[in-house]
Amino acid sequence: MSVNESVNRIVVGSGVIFAGTFIGLLFDINIKGVLTSYLSPADFGTYTLALTVISITGAIATLGLNEGVPRYIAYFRGRNEDYKIHELIISAAAMGLIAAVLAMLVSPALFECLVGEGFDIQGKILSVVKIMIFALPFTILLNVAVAIYRGFDRTNVNMYFYNIIRPLSLLVFASTAIFFGVSFHGIVFADLLSMIFTFGVMSVYFMKRPPFKLKLKLKFNEPTKQLIRYSFPLLITATLLNLMTWTDTIMLGYFKSAEVVGVYSAVYPLVGFLSMIIGSMGFVYIPVISKLWGRTGLN
Repeated sequence: MSVNESVNRIVVGSGVIFAGTFIGLLFDINIKGVLTSYLSPADFGTYTLALTVISITGAIATLGLNEGVPRYIAYFRGRNEDYKIHELIISAAAMGLIAAVLAMLVSPALFECLVGEGFDIQGKILSVVKIMIFALPFTILLNVAVAIYRGFDRTNVNMYFYNIIRPLSLLVFASTAIFFGVSFHGIVFADLLSMIFTFGVMSVYFMKRPPFKLKLKLKFNEPTKQLIRYSFPLLITATLLNLMTWTDTIMLGYFKSAEVVGVYSAVYPLVGFLSMIIGSMGFVYIPVISKLWGRTGLN
């Protein structure tokens, strides 16, 4: 792949991700509108705070694989070392699943220990966390699957599942739950079901249109070590970015009521339009440049 081809791929891929992000934000605004029309500000704030806990936990459980996997798949493709990709994919899926299950088991108890006096004093957030935590294994495996396709230059898969199927299914499940007049926790279950549904669609898609013919051989050699060395430092970055993203919500939840958090979270998605271009280019840049490095022998 020449430099010009790499630049063209970055531009085209960035356009796809930009369009997907824009669509996803529109869905997000509609979802917020549906939920806030049914839930009280306090309930919506509780839901948002629980989602914050799950998002931070998920960022840690991802282990940086969402960046490490596409980087090394593209790198090995550039070096024509396709045999290493099998081990890389299996290792990533295994590590992600183990981390997700551990996070699912530990996170509720850890949250209960860490919350301060006055924060979630009635245990409402914890009750939602105990439901939403079951989405973690599906979320992590979905992240790994999208990262695999990303390594094979198929960035449109991210748009299909994260920007269209996931929010659309949440909108449908939540609207159906509201139509039947379910309780607050019923809305939370609708969110969980939408995540399971999205993962199910991804599983079918992965089997029908696999990015690479896999051989189920459990080997953990140098490619796995390279993935760990590259991905784990990114775990710190991802955790800090999530803390930075959610600090405003956490601080509001600590010093103010859940009702204030609910009002704030209902209008916050509008800010997401400002970061779309940078995020779109960054999503495509890493695998394309890594493949170019692989061809040139750089590391």
